[in-house]
Amino acid sequence: MTNPLQPPKPSFLPPMRFSTPLLLDWLRPQVTSTGAVVLAGDPPPSKPHRVICIAMQPGAGLTHEQLFDRPAFQITCRGAENNYADAEAIALYVDEVLLNQEDNFWIGDEDAEEGVWCNMVDHLGGGPRQMTRPDSQARYLFTCNYVAQVSR
Repeated sequence: MTNPLQPPKPSFLPPMRFSTPLLLDWLRPQVTSTGAVVLAGDPPPSKPHRVICIAMQPGAGLTHEQLFDRPAFQITCRGAENNYADAEAIALYVDEVLLNQEDNFWIGDEDAEEGVWCNMVDHLGGGPRQMTRPDSQARYLFTCNYVAQVSR
């Protein structure tokens, strides 16, 4: 069943590029224990309450004679209503998943038809922090910016 909040991946997307759909597909199975829905975009939609949103950002550019790209992305996590600790726990869990990968890990499908090798993921600045005051439904947001070094 197609999720209306998550449109299908465009067929013209180059297969070996770091992209939002690629990162979504890689992250989802690793954060299922949080119970949060993983979506693309920023700000998060009004529902569901507990979400992890990914938004690509300008990165640091090419390195090592253009063998690697250093894209950046933002992760925004929102917890349940009136639950600061829930939002923070989701954000810290995602942070641990991203920072504790082995060196040179694969982000992509297991058949190696689509994906990139990732050399590292690091913070752009500090770890997850509260983004704003709670929204109109008393839900807290935590955000963190990351940079990855990926194969081109």
